[in-house]
Amino acid sequence: MEKDFNAELDDLIDEALRQPPDIALPRDFTDRMVAVVIQQQTWKESLTDFLYKCLIAIGALTVFGVVFYFVTIKSTDLLIAYLRQNWKFIVTMIIIGLFVLFTDQFILKYLFRNSKSIA
Repeated sequence: MEKDFNAELDDLIDEALRQPPDIALPRDFTDRMVAVVIQQQTWKESLTDFLYKCLIAIGALTVFGVVFYFVTIKSTDLLIAYLRQNWKFIVTMIIIGLFVLFTDQFILKYLFRNSKSIA
């Protein structure tokens, strides 16, 4: 039963391969498809790199914060007061850091992606 089914499938595939296809693909179809796949892979890699760099920065800031807390402040109330006093500066530095990382990982790669093919 299974061999008959496989034989029927083989015959059907052989018959389909003997006939010309109903539609014709453009000559540059594979080039365009490969370009799209490469672009998607590049964006995924860029996003992964961006997230890794953000995680490294968060880890470094956490280590710095813990060391700063134990070396200088030694009190939660003083830490909260310090953060309340300097929250604008802290938020500004975080936004600038994220903007620089985003620019490095996405905008510059997007702007200069065709410069390799020109040179």
